[in-house]
Amino acid sequence: MKLFFSLLPEKWYNTICAKLALVVSFLIAVISLFIYFYFPQKLEKEEIKVYEEKSRAIAEMTAYSISPALFFHDIENINEVINSSKQNKDLVFFIVVDEYENIVAHYNKNSALNILEPESLLINNYNSISKDGLIYYVSKPVFANSRKIGKILIGLSLEQIRAEILESKKTIALMSLSIFSLGLVTVFIFSILITKPLNLMGQIFVQIANGDLTKRVKISSSYEVDQMAKSFNKMVDELLLTQNELEQMNYSLEKRVSDRTRKLRREINEKKVIEKKITASLREKEVLLKEIHHRVKNNMQIIQSLLYLQTKNIKDDNMANIFNESRNRIRSMALVHEKLYQSADLAKINLQDYIKDLVAGLIQTYSLQKNSIQLELDITKVNLNIDIAIPCGLILNELVSNSLKHAFVKHRNGQNKINITCNLPAVNKLSLIVQDNGIGLPSDINIRNTDSLGLRLVTLLVEKQLNGQLILDNDNGTRFNMIINI
Repeated sequence: MKLFFSLLPEKWYNTICAKLALVVSFLIAVISLFIYFYFPQKLEKEEIKVYEEKSRAIAEMTAYSISPALFFHDIENINEVINSSKQNKDLVFFIVVDEYENIVAHYNKNSALNILEPESLLINNYNSISKDGLIYYVSKPVFANSRKIGKILIGLSLEQIRAEILESKKTIALMSLSIFSLGLVTVFIFSILITKPLNLMGQIFVQIANGDLTKRVKISSSYEVDQMAKSFNKMVDELLLTQNELEQMNYSLEKRVSDRTRKLRREINEKKVIEKKITASLREKEVLLKEIHHRVKNNMQIIQSLLYLQTKNIKDDNMANIFNESRNRIRSMALVHEKLYQSADLAKINLQDYIKDLVAGLIQTYSLQKNSIQLELDITKVNLNIDIAIPCGLILNELVSNSLKHAFVKHRNGQNKINITCNLPAVNKLSLIVQDNGIGLPSDINIRNTDSLGLRLVTLLVEKQLNGQLILDNDNGTRFNMIINI
């Protein structure tokens, strides 16, 4: 110990050596703690995640195997599937439940678990880990011919993986302690060996600075320190020469800075001119794009007018209705271009304003009094691009037109209502609901295979073009619930 402290300089605790050793030791300690706390947790999460994926795959394969037996309530084959699952040494229990929530068969390896109690958390909290962290619960529905006929409930033991993780934690802890100890000793020794010659040289520098020019730096066995000593002796002789060179360099630098400044000013002026040209070109393109939307809208209005004039000469009511429906569809598309023309953003339109104008135009088309139908709109403020807005407009046109034409019979008691709801239930998802309290659609109608062009058009637009979902509710009127990807 005395030999160790003899290597330290006087007031070593206030030296570069001590500070360097302290800083590096602190960094090593932080790294060791990071290894100890981070890697075991990361390892545990990764192992549990792999085990969860493996458990879900086992449940999915088991559900597929047991599907025929559960469909025919073949208890013998169900038990065979359960017995084959027992080969998995991690299996704790296995429950088969039919579509009426009745337990068909079960297996329980751990008698301490009351798996058949209806109120038990084991049955109601699957696809998760138990509170003690030793069992992973998996629930998988069983389907036959696309119909849910029951489900399987599986409990898998996590004891083996927990034991493996614990051993890994012990190994990592030992490794972290070893790294910290070895690093601490190594850093302290290297700090002493590196800084002691520098401390001696610093003392000589102080004496020379105080006027004792007889002192010289002793040449040591260290090549680096020897070079520093020789360089110091030459430094004073070269100081004046260096000062003159610096003055010349300063003058040359100032001249170069001045030349570069003038050049940069010219470049900035040129860039400003280019930016003005780009801005003017962009404004010109915006004007052209607005003009395109305006002309498309005008052309569609001309088509509407032609259809309207043609309708006046048609005596057949069914053919006249077909022309009127075509006019409304064209109007819904023309309205999109009109909104884009009026909008500051030429790529998107305000869905709230668009729906209000579209529905108002439909009410006017069918010559209805505003107070004869109560229109309720609950629309979130959202902007849609033209690729989504046009299909949505066609969908609303068909559904609202059907409600206005067919939902409300004459001399009907009560208030006639049409509700339109639009919101964003999730990211990149648009929920669109059109509902009325009219007489409803026929109970046996299949909207995906019907003679109605409007309903087939709605189905194709939602499910094919917009990759969405369409649900029809025919109770207490008609309700179309649509989830659309935007």
